[in-house]
Amino acid sequence: MNRGGGIRVFIRFIGLLLLQGLILSKLDLFGFINPMAYVAFVFLHPFKKNLTFFLIPCFLLGLGIDFFSDSGGIHASSLLLIAAVRVHALSFFSGKHDIEHQTISIYDIPPAGRLYFMFALTILHHFAFFSLTYFSVGSILDILYDTMVTSAATIVIIYLGLTIFNGRRK
Repeated sequence: MNRGGGIRVFIRFIGLLLLQGLILSKLDLFGFINPMAYVAFVFLHPFKKNLTFFLIPCFLLGLGIDFFSDSGGIHASSLLLIAAVRVHALSFFSGKHDIEHQTISIYDIPPAGRLYFMFALTILHHFAFFSLTYFSVGSILDILYDTMVTSAATIVIIYLGLTIFNGRRK
């Protein structure tokens, strides 16, 4: 990774950690919805990089969010899950099946595919998160409800943030 790219990733890491830890984790929309915008780190990280070196900052980001919210590793494990499957999800939603050998960005896929990609990984993240939170098969309806409602709020916030802060318009 070049020096400019590393600084950009570090700033994104710190920005999302502080945004989630200090603001969004304290925010209760309608009394129960907590958007988890830190999953955008997984969407925005370059795709050609080594998976091992990508999992480390994902784990640290999740651990930082766990530190702020005192959640015992749930954020870290959920973020690691989507970080591990994101290349496969991107190849599915972009229609490009050889992305391991090329540099591709989330902005290189059409807006509809981008939205499906973000929505699928966000639902997977939130389902894992709420499954670990409730940790009961008897709470499956609560898990599904919280997953869908929180995923919708998270996607809206992430998509607005990407639209506002992205210099590349497609």
